[in-house]
Formats: sequence, C-alpha cells, structure tokens
Amino acid sequence: MKKLITFLVVFSLAILLAAFLAPILYQFMPYFKFEKIFNRLLMIAALLVIAGFARLDQDFFKQCGLMERRGLLNHWLKGFFISIIILFLLIGFEFQLGALKFSDTYQVTLKLICQALAAGLVVGLIEEVFFRGFVFLKLNRNLKSTQAALILTNLFYALVHFLRSGRPYVDETPTMFDSLRLIGASFHAFVQLDVYWPSMVGLFLFGLVLSFSFLRTRSLAIAMGLHGGAVFVLKLTSRWYVVEPHVSDLVYGGRGFYSGLLGWLFILFIGLVIHRLARPSETS
Repeated sequence: MKKLITFLVVFSLAILLAAFLAPILYQFMPYFKFEKIFNRLLMIAALLVIAGFARLDQDFFKQCGLMERRGLLNHWLKGFFISIIILFLLIGFEFQLGALKFSDTYQVTLKLICQALAAGLVVGLIEEVFFRGFVFLKLNRNLKSTQAALILTNLFYALVHFLRSGRPYVDETPTMFDSLRLIGASFHAFVQLDVYWPSMVGLFLFGLVLSFSFLRTRSLAIAMGLHGGAVFVLKLTSRWYVVEPHVSDLVYGGRGFYSGLLGWLFILFIGLVIHRLARPSETS
C-alpha cells in the first residue's frame, strides 16, 4: 500500500510538472497545437514514472517473453497480418452491406502508409508493454487470480482510451490553468456512458484478445503485432470511407469498427484465429 501511495503521489507531481511546462514550451513551438504538446509531455512523464516504479529490467522483459529473440519477429508478423487481413475483411463486408461508401478524400500514398506503419509500431509497443506487461503482470501477481487481473487490466485499457474526449477550447495564450482544464475535461466521456459504452465494450473485448494472445504464447510479440496491425489499418483507412447515414451505429460501429456488434464479432474471430494458429508449443 505504501508503494502504491508513493506511486500516486509521484505520478500526480509528474502531471503537474507537465501542466506547468506545456505553456512554456508552446511559446517556443507555436506551430504545434497546445493540446498536442501537453499530451506528449504527459506521455513522457507517465513513461518515466512507470519505468522507475516498474523496474523495466531484464527480468521484466523475460516475463513478457521478449528476451528470447528466436521467433519474436515471426510472432509479431503473424499478429500484424492477422489484424490487417481480418479488419480489411470487416471493411469489405461493411461495403458490401451498404454501411460504407468511398469518400472524396480517398488516397493511398507512401507517406500515409509510412505514417500508419509508424503509428502501429509505436502504439503496439508502448501500450502492450504497459497494459499487458506492467499492469497485467502486477495485478496477476498481487491478486493471485488471472481472471480478475484480465478483467481489471482490460477495463482500465478500455477506459483510458476515452480520456481525450470532450477537450475544451484553448486560445493562443495558454496557461497552466488551461493544462489543468484539459486534464479535468479528460473525464468528459465518463458522464456520457450512454454514448460511449459500445466503444468501451469493443475495446474491452479487443484487450481480452490481446491478453489471450499473451497468455497463449507467453510473449507480448504477437499482441504487439495484433495491436500494431489494428492501428495501421485504422490510420491508413481513416479517410477512405464515410458511413451511410441510414445504418445503425450499434450494428455496424460507425467510424469505430469496434463500436458495434459486427466489429465485436470480428474481434472474437481474431481471438479464434489466434487460438488456432498460435499454439502453446510455439512458445520458448
């Protein structure tokens, strides 16, 4: 308990430091959005605090199955292409059903592909090491219940994705107070659960599939690949289509493929594919 309290105190101080520094940095980099600068500072602060408390040493990475080089790339590629293939199947299925149509901004460029790939690599690496690595392993050890650790980890994973909803307007002369306003507004989604609950369900299910892949292979590599592939597809296709106004968001998911029944089924299908292709005997 003492360690948890210390962590929360240090984490809170790191957030306040980021809130203080963001307006100062904005004066030197006005070509970036203030919200973006603040978000990056928060990410850096969180990673530094977590790295300090999690002791990201050789033993930690061994628990994550990342110390054995043999098979890591194969696992990552397997997860990456499973996500890509299944999500493109979902997109094609929704086009066939008339839920989507091509937009005027449809484009495929080398720059867009590289940006989507970079986003997939970074998000897959950071979020999997944090959620499936640090959070899940800590909860599993302390609670001594894998089921409880899975539920709590992926509830946390789903909820965290909505901390950026409802951001307030910030003018050209931001202050530390504006940073604090951004933090407070981050919880906007939690007072509108009637709007956001389908997306939360989808992210929770996706988190469970990522956790299952980790438990199945005893390596975060395939989870990183799955996560990276999903981010890659979402970033790559974000301007390819528009949602037909007559379709049900609860059925088709709107712009978030994880926000509807069809998307949930495809997420579970990813889990089934992992169950079939990622055998326990493949682990090191």
